Amino acid sequence: MLEGADFQQICDERLQLGPEARDLATAFCEECQSLSSAHISEVPTGFGATATPTPPTPGQAQSNKQDADACRTATLLYLTKKVLQTLACSDSSQPVSDSGHDPQLTLTNILLSCNISLAAFMRELLTTARDIGPAVEPLLAAKLGPSAWVSGLERLLQVRELQASYVYATVLAKKFRDIFTCYFEPSAQNPGPRGWSVYKTAWLLFLYAKARLLPPFPDLVSAFNLLLCIINFLLAHIPLQHHCFLSSDTQRYPVRTASGVADTLQSLVSLYRASLVDALPLASALNALLQSDLSSLQEQEPGLEQPSDLNTSCLHIPGLFSDASGGSELLQRLEQELQDKLDLVQQEPQGLDFDERPFLLVGGDRKVASNIFQSPGPANSLSSPRPPLKSRMLLSPLRPELTAILASPSPMSRLPIGLCPPTPITSALGASSWLRDMATTTAAQELLDPGSSQDVEPAALDMQHPL
Repeated sequence: MLEGADFQQICDERLQLGPEARDLATAFCEECQSLSSAHISEVPTGFGATATPTPPTPGQAQSNKQDADACRTATLLYLTKKVLQTLACSDSSQPVSDSGHDPQLTLTNILLSCNISLAAFMRELLTTARDIGPAVEPLLAAKLGPSAWVSGLERLLQVRELQASYVYATVLAKKFRDIFTCYFEPSAQNPGPRGWSVYKTAWLLFLYAKARLLPPFPDLVSAFNLLLCIINFLLAHIPLQHHCFLSSDTQRYPVRTASGVADTLQSLVSLYRASLVDALPLASALNALLQSDLSSLQEQEPGLEQPSDLNTSCLHIPGLFSDASGGSELLQRLEQELQDKLDLVQQEPQGLDFDERPFLLVGGDRKVASNIFQSPGPANSLSSPRPPLKSRMLLSPLRPELTAILASPSPMSRLPIGLCPPTPITSALGASSWLRDMATTTAAQELLDPGSSQDVEPAALDMQHPL
């Protein structure tokens, strides 16, 4: 743990916590002062094998202690946030301003104040929670009551949900970047979306819609369906000179209406194997959200008028992206309004646990020094001894960059053959990905049909690609 004076400096000067949040965080810190920062639990690392302890050098030991102190401090502050959030939600008759909920106590601000990356925090959260659990359990039981403590510290911190949200945010940012760059381009002279105002505003719109239309900690499938609805909204508004494909392209717009017009939403759902049953209600909910929540769009009297060559079935705001390459005045007002609304969402008692806005920029910027975006892995975990790093992942505690807390979960180091080391997630996805590209033939369906008595030739049962 950090010394008491350093901990108070984080609470008072960096986070500027209110009295109740500061007192509760200080109480947690005092309960955990007896914990040894150098303590590292021995846990299995990969296929049940236990890491062989390696005596650290003095420099490694100091680095490990600093990382452990920062991670435990951030965990205690995040625990303070979750306790105050639980109390605020349990007493609905009490105003939020009087419930102890502190708007400054967001996970993003906590990580910036403790100078720890988001990847490192997510990687060590479960181990740290198990370490501090026995020390803080009596105080938590007294604060929340015995009945509220039965779920345990891991459940209170929502460790699994938080880690899944971090992975999902990274995946969604990459998918958005890939789909956006596939369908849109600013200009032939300036290829790529970076610096394009539409690119950033669309990501903000997706995050705000996800916060309002989906439940807390939404599953990846629902979030991806909503992402396709945002892309569909862009297809209806970005001028055609910035489209990479013509509406007559049957490969990118395979689904057509009776009159032969490209149906953009159904085409996106078909190409990316999403669920049309789930996407259609989300598209309708997105239309209602745009009309009711965003004042900058209400001024334009949006309607359901469609472009002549595309059937998007989404709300149409005339002139929204009329100057798509540079950003119109309406687009700038929309971006600022979305920024303000996301700030408010993050400060709500049950708002976003961490800021997802920089994920889009981090994932696409390959020119940033790789030491800032070190990948989490067993070699860098507090749960086992760590070898020396080539460079420090954490920045100076004076002014850490916001992007420093958003490290990519994908391995940055390359194998000699140029491939990334496998992870449990990539192994599982790789083992089942071939199923997405396979579809049965009519002959196979007839054979599997219980009511079918036809003889089917074995050669007719080959699996074929659906596209």
